[in-house]
Amino acid sequence: MEEGNSQYDSRRNCNALIDTSTNTLLVGCNNTIIPEDIEAIGENAFCLCSELNNANLSNHVVSIGNSAFSGCRGLTHIKIPDSVQTIGSMAFDECTSLIDVCIGNNVQTIGSRIFCDCSNLTTISLGKKVNKIEEQAFYHCSALISIKIPDSVLSIELRAFEGCTSLREAYIGNGVRNIEDNAFLGCTVLEKVILGKSITTIGKSSFGNCISLSSIIIPNNVISIDNNAFCGCDNLISVSLSNRLKTIGDSAFMLCKRLNSINIPNSVEVIQSQAFAGCKNLYSIIIPDSVKYIGSSAWAGCTNLAKIKIGRNVSEIGYNAFRDCPNLTTIYIPKGKKIIFNEMTRFQHNGLFVEYE
Repeated sequence: MEEGNSQYDSRRNCNALIDTSTNTLLVGCNNTIIPEDIEAIGENAFCLCSELNNANLSNHVVSIGNSAFSGCRGLTHIKIPDSVQTIGSMAFDECTSLIDVCIGNNVQTIGSRIFCDCSNLTTISLGKKVNKIEEQAFYHCSALISIKIPDSVLSIELRAFEGCTSLREAYIGNGVRNIEDNAFLGCTVLEKVILGKSITTIGKSSFGNCISLSSIIIPNNVISIDNNAFCGCDNLISVSLSNRLKTIGDSAFMLCKRLNSINIPNSVEVIQSQAFAGCKNLYSIIIPDSVKYIGSSAWAGCTNLAKIKIGRNVSEIGYNAFRDCPNLTTIYIPKGKKIIFNEMTRFQHNGLFVEYE
């Protein structure tokens, strides 16, 4: 850097280009030593500096720009100081040697794709003020073992932890209201999930193909379990549903092959198509009076299912609702509804209906 340049500097031979007026590090390299008085790391500042192995950030830094350290494959540890308030999207994505990260207590948003494809990241500590985990924040962090989401977090966005194939435990804080689509999709060794009490919606495929999950308690503020939410959870045995639940979405528990019972609360109004299709271990089902609609193939392929009791207020049953249930012997229905139920099911189960008062 030329002497007398009033706009840029490279102070104390740090091997970086710095905007003097804003104290923003604009461009670094593999050999940069980040000066202690820097206040911001600019967008793409160290992008693809694959041999950078040290990124010590002082307590003067308040912001880290988009893709600031993207592709820095030599970084192994990152500590975000409490001075940092914002971290841009993709800030550390594809830092494939990164092992552990500690986020400071003033960061509010974990930006989209911020640690995406950090394939050796095993430990993450989130600060006390984080209120949002954005889309694909930890996507394919395939070495991450456990995540504890603090009560300050309000939402977990699309695909936030999708493909975290070593994740065994997820503790979701009491502030979280929404778990969005695909949030934990394909977390194949996920065994334990604790859901916070403020959750109202569990998004589409949010826990789909979590084949090691054996039990789940749905908190009582949940009103909707969306399509495919737990689809393909082969080892799911025990499910406790919210007593305020209104809707069980399409294929929500489809192919939960070990699920042997389900207590549908007397708040559910809609059971969508294929909601429990392929749940081969289910033996009996009681559909409460609150239910108004049962979608097509709702229990199709439940090969062990023997008995069903349908509530008094069901006004529509979709085609093939109980198709391929060879052990089904009895369907209890409200008195006076045999004709209409036969019509709705296209006389597939004519000999099985038993009316009750």
